[in-house]
Amino acid sequence: MAKTSQPEFSTILALAATCAAHRINGGRYLKDDVPSTIWDWETRTQIPNPEHALANKHLVLKALNNTELITETDHEQAVVLQSYFQGLVMKILSETLGDFETKMFTLATGETVTPRDFGLLAYLPTHYAIMSARQTVVDRLEACQREYIAQPEDKIQANLEVVRIVYSEFYKCHYISGVTDDNKRVLFAYSGDTQFELNQKYSIKATVKRHDDDWITFLGRVKPTKI
Repeated sequence: MAKTSQPEFSTILALAATCAAHRINGGRYLKDDVPSTIWDWETRTQIPNPEHALANKHLVLKALNNTELITETDHEQAVVLQSYFQGLVMKILSETLGDFETKMFTLATGETVTPRDFGLLAYLPTHYAIMSARQTVVDRLEACQREYIAQPEDKIQANLEVVRIVYSEFYKCHYISGVTDDNKRVLFAYSGDTQFELNQKYSIKATVKRHDDDWITFLGRVKPTKI
């Protein structure tokens, strides 16, 4: 039996529909639909599910079939999204891009897409948001002053903003990257009671452990207070 041909859509229009789906789902990527009803044990009936939502890939098709769902901002974001992936061409040529990103690049920079592409296509805004946030942190850290906060063994007190948190399963602690009020970069391991939050400011007391070649001051015995 011959395969049924699928409709083709302009890639840039499909990307706009993808941005619409991302917006409608509140910036979330949903791989599957969230059911419209849930079982209520108290009444023993199906009741409306307040978390009901369509999977992003299904919203993409819905938006393409009803382009009124696509806003001007969605169209603008589609251009930004496509430009981002077009900018990966040098990584493609140098073979430094992974298979998954290569598939996304091929999809985003082609002329047309079909419904079978919507699963991956619908993920592109989420991937872009993750990479943009990561690059923002890298840019922030690279913009720090090329100075250390103090000398090894010095005891310091400083205010800092947390810009990156990485948990180590092996060491059972969080590695906190921060930028001080005078724009210097610090890093420390922490396993205490304080729950550090991204973009939040803290006042800390600590001891300088060592310096890194990249102008990072490593701290120890950190005692934080949220500002």
